[in-house]
Amino acid sequence: MGTDDRPPFGDLLRHHREAASLTREELAERAGLSANGIAALERGERRYPYPHTVRALADALALSEEERHAFIAAVPHRRRAMADPPPHDNLPAPVTPLVGRRREVARIRQLLTTSRLVTLTGVGGTGKTRLALQVAAESKDAFPGGRIFVDLSPLDDPRLVPGTIERALDAQQAVGASPEERIARAIGDRTLLLVVDNFEHVIEASTIVSSLLAAAPGLRVLATSRIPLRLYGEQEFRVPPLPLPSDPHRAEQSEAVQLFLQAARAVRPDFTLTPANREAVAAICHRLDGLPLAIELAAARIRLFPPEALLERLSERRATLGTAPRDLPARQQTLRQTFDWSYALLTPEERALLAALGVFACGFTPEAVQAVCLEDGTPTDTLMVLEALHLSSLVERSDEPGGGLRFYLLETVRAYALARLRESGAYDAVRERHARYFLTLAEAAAPALTGAGQTTWLTRLELEHDNLRAALRWAINGGETEVGLRLTGALWRFWVARGLAREGRRWFEAVLAAGPPALDTPEGMSTYCDALIGAATVSMRLGDLDTAEGLLTQCLPLARSLGNPHRVAGTLTQLGHIAVRQGRLAAARQDYQESLEISRANAHPWGIAMAHAGLGDVALAESDYAAARDAFEEACRLVRAEDDQLNLHIVLCQLGHAHLELGATEAARACFEESLSLARAHRNRRGVALALAQHGYLANRLGDIDRALSDYQASLEIYHQNGSRPGIADCLEGIAVVLARGRDPEQAARLLGATGALRAAVGRTPLQIDRAELMRAATTARAALGEATFKAVLAAGAAQPLEEIIDHPLGE
Repeated sequence: MGTDDRPPFGDLLRHHREAASLTREELAERAGLSANGIAALERGERRYPYPHTVRALADALALSEEERHAFIAAVPHRRRAMADPPPHDNLPAPVTPLVGRRREVARIRQLLTTSRLVTLTGVGGTGKTRLALQVAAESKDAFPGGRIFVDLSPLDDPRLVPGTIERALDAQQAVGASPEERIARAIGDRTLLLVVDNFEHVIEASTIVSSLLAAAPGLRVLATSRIPLRLYGEQEFRVPPLPLPSDPHRAEQSEAVQLFLQAARAVRPDFTLTPANREAVAAICHRLDGLPLAIELAAARIRLFPPEALLERLSERRATLGTAPRDLPARQQTLRQTFDWSYALLTPEERALLAALGVFACGFTPEAVQAVCLEDGTPTDTLMVLEALHLSSLVERSDEPGGGLRFYLLETVRAYALARLRESGAYDAVRERHARYFLTLAEAAAPALTGAGQTTWLTRLELEHDNLRAALRWAINGGETEVGLRLTGALWRFWVARGLAREGRRWFEAVLAAGPPALDTPEGMSTYCDALIGAATVSMRLGDLDTAEGLLTQCLPLARSLGNPHRVAGTLTQLGHIAVRQGRLAAARQDYQESLEISRANAHPWGIAMAHAGLGDVALAESDYAAARDAFEEACRLVRAEDDQLNLHIVLCQLGHAHLELGATEAARACFEESLSLARAHRNRRGVALALAQHGYLANRLGDIDRALSDYQASLEIYHQNGSRPGIADCLEGIAVVLARGRDPEQAARLLGATGALRAAVGRTPLQIDRAELMRAATTARAALGEATFKAVLAAGAAQPLEEIIDHPLGE
């Protein structure tokens, strides 16, 4: 088969997967990738996978040497991706076809040809989201660069909007760039449609749309919001209700009735219009003003009531439906009426529960409902009431990972429920119970995040993250300083493990801004110490060593006065990490040694392991590789015994480094491979980046230049996305060392200049072993270029924008 006849990479991937009898999910688990990513590769939506992705797939598929070569050869050259970016589509697939709306779809598509920002407005329940998705689905040819859907409904903080758009676009988080710049770079020159849904509750963030439209000329934005964004150039399209039947005898010609029939048949497949019920169905649609959501909710009641009985009950409840208060904005008048009818059909117990459910930001379990929504915790058949609300289409149901049961509210339903809760006078009490329930959850998770069960707890915290955010916001806004400190002190390991150090730092800043709590009790001091340690850790992850050191220095005397050995040892270990990164090895050794002695005296295996790992880092920096190996081996043994896989992958990288310096190449390779496998299995992107960088270091030592550059670039990509300046410096220095060996000494000198400037900004020096490598690389590049040229290129690298360096680390 010639080169031009070889199968596309996606077809070949699917062929090998099916030959191995693997589902996408099974292959994803083996390769440490996502099932969605594999699906995108097979469909050809991602045409330029990175080398480490291809190797992970080849390993997981157990390809023969010949198959492996053909598999890798099927990947198009990445340079083409710069000139011809693949289209990107993530539109959700609607469960049911759109009823009617042909005129609206055509009109909105026409508006998008003349306006770069079109906002669909209207009250809740008019079907803005569904209409926007239909427009996007029918506009594929008009937007060859892709159609991106961004749902803002889970957010309650405008500052989270840029990051949510970035993730939808897979935008690289360039160091020093603003969110608008990163998103604009991801869009580039593509003709792309960005569908931004549910903007009204984070309207303060709408200016990002103006910035993106100015920076990306091929971008069109289709937004949905109950109110206009009020931006220059915005074209508002007010979504009307569905047309109502003008003649009851021809009711089926009405789009409102067609929607009623579709929704009714979802719960009663045999339901049809008959001469007996035709007028009642038409009257129900009129009573509900043609609002799609209200019609769907009414049709779901066909399970329990025939149309005539449903219309009668609605008529009986007319007094309770009434109208909204006159002082509410006009856009909320119909919204209130939309849900009042359904609320009136509920039992008193169902009404009370629905109102209380509004406090949940991202779904809830029956156990959470029992604890939060019942005033005195009195046992009741909560699940039965939830199922009744589910049958009424007011509560949605989903399955938790692991088979658990979970429910959630649509955003419009949640807004209505919260309004009812405020009217009931129970809002403050329910909000407090919500916050304290999720505080209990976070504090139960915290000790498990360093041992057995950490994977389960990380998944649980990720699922409840928006509820935890809501609890934090309640604590901060309500002046509940102790609750805020306890929450952040319990959650920092989760934020670090999931690459959310930036967000964690924002929460710590908000909580600590209130000042220390009352330190006259051991509990208050203990809570404050945990928060200081957590705030220091997220600062370290972001490269802010000065802030981290200040927080830990404040924490240490408090921990000592408490007489809590674990907190003292943990604080000393963190101070040791900072000292190593600043090149203060004697101070680091002293901190680690004291931490080790305290942990040993108190039989704390995890603390002993972390202290040994720190002493191993000191030994590495001092080029005492045998001592470093022994320290890391002891740390590995203890961490394995604790089943702390999140830290095991880090210690394995350290141990592999020591083995490599002692000439034990295969032992080093085994450590790096196990570390990478663990990091992928736990979706720890920072861990993947660390292990890939170590693979690059090993490949360079073995003279495999192409593999070294590939691994360093893959690691750099992840560190770049996470905004980790220390990690970026490590990777760029690794590439410089490789290039200095003759491939491109000029680019090596440029990278050395750039990383020197970055190290100065970060306040972190390379370890002794790395400094030796860098000195050799600098000497080689200087000899190849001459002193004058070397100095000029070095200075140019230091002055060049870091983002340009990262985009082209090989000088392409």
